Amino acid sequence: MVDAQAMAVRTRLTGRSLLRRLRRLFVPRQNSRPVQSAEPPPAVGLSAGAGRVLGRSVDQGLLRGMMSGDRKPDPTDYERIALELERAEQIYLDPAFGTFHRDPAALPDVQSRSRRLAHIRFEHLWFDSGLPVDRHDEFGQRWQRLRRNRTAHAWAMRQPEPGRPWLVCLHGIGTGQPVADFAGFRALTLYRRHGFNLLFPVLPQHGPRRDPGVPLGSMLSYEMVDNLLGLRQAVWDVRRWLAWARGQGAQRIGMYGLSLGAYTGAVVSGLEDVDWMIAGIPLADIPAMIEMHCSEDERRLAYDHGVLGDRLDRLYQLVSPRQVESRIPAPDRHIFAGAADHVTTPRQAALLGEHWGDPDIHWFDGGHVSYLLSRSVRQFVDDRLANYAAVEDGD
Repeated sequence: MVDAQAMAVRTRLTGRSLLRRLRRLFVPRQNSRPVQSAEPPPAVGLSAGAGRVLGRSVDQGLLRGMMSGDRKPDPTDYERIALELERAEQIYLDPAFGTFHRDPAALPDVQSRSRRLAHIRFEHLWFDSGLPVDRHDEFGQRWQRLRRNRTAHAWAMRQPEPGRPWLVCLHGIGTGQPVADFAGFRALTLYRRHGFNLLFPVLPQHGPRRDPGVPLGSMLSYEMVDNLLGLRQAVWDVRRWLAWARGQGAQRIGMYGLSLGAYTGAVVSGLEDVDWMIAGIPLADIPAMIEMHCSEDERRLAYDHGVLGDRLDRLYQLVSPRQVESRIPAPDRHIFAGAADHVTTPRQAALLGEHWGDPDIHWFDGGHVSYLLSRSVRQFVDDRLANYAAVEDGD
């Protein structure tokens, strides 16, 4: 068993540089014609434009921080992680455990207070996550020791006009604070231009849910069982936030996810009725992404000990967006992805696109983080969301 301090030692991550960049990136919209295709077009993927160069530079800086030596497993960790995966398979793949994603309980009272960030007024909402944990689930019991994580948080911006549609914005790894979330999703554009009610759930172990000593990004670390449980709780919490929005009178709800948030939203879309979704720079296969970022020696050790391989793949099918059939109508599934993405890579977006049945997908000439600077991404998102806002206007 490990506590929050032990998790901090195991999975150090710093996201300060990312947050500093996000604070500066409320960028204006400019026009450009997007390109739709299931695979990144060669002309985009091979260009030497500024978007590609900047994207590569930012992504490589982010990866250097995420892959620094003090965050990598030490040789003795492989055996421990492998034993945990073996035990987790016995628990979670046993038919007696039941459904991994259980239907959320009735939502408790949601607490709120008004807040302000510069000229943006919003609500800070929170409630007890209430994630069910079986008494024989040793890893679930361990996860519950992270006290701050047991409270679900969200930021909300509500329209004064009743009946406006809701957009649930699901952030990526290392964010989950108002300054980063509002910048990353261009909150003022979504709120003022499109007229959406906005809800920004905070994913587990992010923002105010992060326990002391637990680093940013701990939901995607070498602690494979912890990652699994964090994803399970993320799905559980988002489903409860959707129930809360419906309780506020929401008739139409869409989701807009970035990276890890796109992954989470894609899973939720197979469990809940949601009207549309935009998946930005998405993840689709976490074991494959982890393996891709391993060094040759790390990959060899991970396979030799059974950390990577069939067992991990079987377990992560429990939280995979490619193991659920999205309930979103096919024309209302949208993806944008960077042809020069060095973090999730274009292949991850292509995998989600294949599973979603060749959806509306836009490839931009940039990397993972540089979607923020892409004019074509801004146009793609604005054009799609304008259609849903217009539909609501006509109801």
